[in-house]
Amino acid sequence: MRILNLIKITIYFSIFLSYGQTSKKNDLEKQNIKGNVKSIKTNTFETTDRFKGIFKGEKIERPSNNTYIIYNKKGYETKVNSYHSDGSLINKKSSKKEDIIEIPSSKQSEKGKIYDETGNVIEYNNYMSDGSINYKVLYKYDDNGNEIESISYNSKGRLIEKWSYEYEFDRNKNWIRKILFINGVPTEITEREIEYFK
Repeated sequence: MRILNLIKITIYFSIFLSYGQTSKKNDLEKQNIKGNVKSIKTNTFETTDRFKGIFKGEKIERPSNNTYIIYNKKGYETKVNSYHSDGSLINKKSSKKEDIIEIPSSKQSEKGKIYDETGNVIEYNNYMSDGSINYKVLYKYDDNGNEIESISYNSKGRLIEKWSYEYEFDRNKNWIRKILFINGVPTEITEREIEYFK
C-alpha cells in the first residue's frame, strides 16, 4: 500500500512540475521565426479593389506594423525602429541585453490567457470588475505556429467578430506576406522582408 501511494505521489508531482514549468525562448523563437535571421522589415497596407482581387493600397499609419528589427546571431533583438506610413522615424530602440523570455507552459493561465503546449495563446477571457466574462477570444494556429483564426464572442456566447489570415512563406517557412480577413472581407496586407545571416 505504501509503494502504491508513493507511486501516485510521484506521478502527481511529475505532472505538477511539467505543467508548472516555463520554456525559455529568444526573441526569434518567441516570434515564431525560423532560421538565422539578421533583420526583418515589416509594412502593413490597406487592401483595395476587394471585388476584383486583393491588392495593396495605402500604408497603414500604425507604428507597430511598420518596423525594422535587427537581430544578433543568438536571435535577440538589438535594434527596433518604428516608422510612420511616410517612412519618417517614430521610435528607435537599441538593446545589448539578451533577456530570456519565459513562455508559460501548456494550459497555464495568465491574466485570462490559456496556452497550448507550444506556448501559443488558444483562449483569452476578458473579465468585468465583478468577475463575469466581458468577452472571449478563441485562437487557431497552423502546423508552423502561425495564427490562422481568432473568433471573438460576447458574454452570451454570440459571435462578435472573426479574424482569419492567409500566408505566403519563404524557403525557411517564415511568412513574408499575410492577409487579414475580418468577417471574410480582406482588410490588411502585411509584408515582411527577411534578411538571413550568410
